[in-house]
Amino acid sequence: DSSQASRGQSTNSQPHRPTRKLNSYEHVLRSELVKECLAACRAVKKCAHCGAHSPKIREDSSNKFFRGALPEKYKRMNANEGIQLRSALAGDDEENADGEQAMEVDSSESKQSDESDDDNNDDDDSAAPMDSSVQKDNFMHSKEVEAQLKRVWMQEPYLMNCLFGSGDHFSNDGYKIFFMQAIGVPPNRFRPSMETKGMVVEHAQNQYLSKVIELNESVRELFAAGNEPLAYTAWINLQTNVNCYMDSSKDPSSTPIDQVTPGIRQILERKEGLFRKNMMGKRVDFACRSVISPDPYLGANEIGLPLYFATVLTYPTPVNEVN
Repeated sequence: DSSQASRGQSTNSQPHRPTRKLNSYEHVLRSELVKECLAACRAVKKCAHCGAHSPKIREDSSNKFFRGALPEKYKRMNANEGIQLRSALAGDDEENADGEQAMEVDSSESKQSDESDDDNNDDDDSAAPMDSSVQKDNFMHSKEVEAQLKRVWMQEPYLMNCLFGSGDHFSNDGYKIFFMQAIGVPPNRFRPSMETKGMVVEHAQNQYLSKVIELNESVRELFAAGNEPLAYTAWINLQTNVNCYMDSSKDPSSTPIDQVTPGIRQILERKEGLFRKNMMGKRVDFACRSVISPDPYLGANEIGLPLYFATVLTYPTPVNEVN
């Protein structure tokens, strides 16, 4: 909200944070607190800094963001306060108040209406055209999303670092963790070609990497030629292929019967299954055993207990310095 209205001052006061590492239980509590905080933020309809009403932003198929149309009632409220909403990429002299310079994309798959965000007591505005689902949502490309998140991070640096930061390091450019400027590519020796029936078949990961290179060049050429509609389409396809390279389940066009090329996530999950299911024997519900697969929350000298096991276990065990 504050980034759209471009008001308010940045808060640089950063209280001291403990340097002790969180244990597994504290990580669970922290995750629950983060979810509650984000849910409370999504429920807010009005900016606490400037009083502006901002349009809803929704995600679609893990590769697109859309900014919904603002209901007429909220537009009038903003106008009465002298507030003009604009894109996060727009300058202070931007004349286009609604940020319509963004690409308009039909969003017929969105059946949500901003009517649900209206106050139940505002009966006097019932005659106003409140249904924004008949209007076109504005597509937000990754540069605009990055600029939007950057302004939010500058406005609330301490809160954003608490929600999404790691360790005790506070940074005003922490928003960059959500964006990739380059893709890590494993060496060729880990992506060998295979020979099948006298034919040379490329490694599965090369399929996504080749498409990323081709689409990246297409985006540059189309923008240079001034063909923005096709450039944005290629940009979305580029994002989709990057997503699939990381996690093939993020492919919006795949069906359950399709033979989907595995992503990095699927490769790692397969390795975990080999260790835990095949090499370590069968498992039983609520069983407690150490595992050899790595865990980001466990040290080399630690083992994990299922939450159910840890809370229900009642065997009398004396507590001393060694356990």
